[in-house]
Amino acid sequence: FSQPINQVSNIANIMQATMAAAQRGFEFLDAEEEVPEAEKPQFPESREGNVDFSHVRFGYTEDRTLIHDLDLHVHAGDKIAIVGPTGAGKTTLVNLILRFYDVNGGSITIDGVDVRDMRTDEILGRISVVFQDVYLFHDSIEANIRMGKPDATMEEIMEAAKAAACHDFIMALPDGYQTIVGEGGSTLSGGEKQRISIARALLKDAPIVLLDEATASLDPENEVLIQQAISAL
Repeated sequence: FSQPINQVSNIANIMQATMAAAQRGFEFLDAEEEVPEAEKPQFPESREGNVDFSHVRFGYTEDRTLIHDLDLHVHAGDKIAIVGPTGAGKTTLVNLILRFYDVNGGSITIDGVDVRDMRTDEILGRISVVFQDVYLFHDSIEANIRMGKPDATMEEIMEAAKAAACHDFIMALPDGYQTIVGEGGSTLSGGEKQRISIARALLKDAPIVLLDEATASLDPENEVLIQQAISAL
């Protein structure tokens, strides 16, 4: 009797874990949106990529303001570096441009239109982001790069990969661009994942590019390659 009794016990544990996971999932689905979609969205006429912070005030909690009255004007073609220690608010600026959070005061505009008056896909369609921690999906390398431009040809994908200095290591893999990278890109190194994310950004060819400490945790050799890819981007 020992084997079937153990199996029944295991199934009971799995069911309990499944019910708890389902409860957390439905709580998430039922939650109200923290950043609601614009009621009457506007669409900027230009795609130049001008970004303006005007008297921006923001804090993650009401009792602690992180950004006080910030004015920042980034014109199309400008390259701006935000430098500061951990916790200074560098990533927060990226999150605010992407409208992952709304400002507590002031405004952020893209090509003259407040991001709160733009549709989410309209904002994200104008921006390419390379984060420090890259997430790749459990799919082929080609599919992960193609997310930057779903209708891209294979030639365009390969050109982006070459510019991002990842074509050579992709071709050295057993299945090339059809290699499955595993959940989160688990079969690739940090530098390889980073270069694929830059290839994805190159393929998207958005007017605004945000880099959030893209080389912070890499070895010197990978850092040189990624700096070259960022220059191309």
